[in-house]
Amino acid sequence: MIALDDVGVYNLWLLDNPSEAAGLDLSVVTHQVSFAEVAETFTRVTGKPSSYKYMPTEEFGKMTDPYPGALINWNLGPDAPRDESTMLWSENFAAFWRYWRSNMTAPRDLELLDRIHPGRIRSLEEWMKKVKYDGKARPVLKMVEDWDQRKSSYNLGK
Repeated sequence: MIALDDVGVYNLWLLDNPSEAAGLDLSVVTHQVSFAEVAETFTRVTGKPSSYKYMPTEEFGKMTDPYPGALINWNLGPDAPRDESTMLWSENFAAFWRYWRSNMTAPRDLELLDRIHPGRIRSLEEWMKKVKYDGKARPVLKMVEDWDQRKSSYNLGK
């Protein structure tokens, strides 16, 4: 897991330090954590009960698929190219979830990350407390509702 607040710092360091960053595969992390640790941390921080229960990816996909049975490129229309590589929406993240659940991620160089960003968020618990995470779904991406605010702050069109 990586805290979004920290991503920009690492990107800026890569651009500001080309002699050290050239050829470097900077793998960042806030905290390498298992699903069970996520549940334990959530309970500790929020006081709300939580647990982790293994669920086959296929079963999880059926429960969370926003467009059941839809191909991943469904929004391109009925004439979109379809071949053996086209997958269902629910299959799109299957490999990611299997990989994360298996805890196969290579260890990160925490000393390097600390040197680059001494103020980085270092744990899931620290992140939850910082953002006041309570388990409620919140948007994390900028969406169209922000456009009017941005236009007015830049006085566009005047």
